[in-house]
Amino acid sequence: MHPAILAQGGGGLRDIARTTGETFGFNAWMFLSQVISFAIVALLLRRFAYKPILRVLEERRQRIAEG
Repeated sequence: MHPAILAQGGGGLRDIARTTGETFGFNAWMFLSQVISFAIVALLLRRFAYKPILRVLEERRQRIAEG
């Protein structure tokens, strides 16, 4: 760990987490909205990018196997 954190006085990991949370802030609603946004983007990318790319690669593999 960083010496400045250790020098704060043996409050333990819970105190370190609390002070870090206070310093940088934690908003549960903001976190939840970011998780939901990430899930939506991941699902859209999977449907419209990942699956079509896999389909093209599979078709290419079959054409190569045929000769």
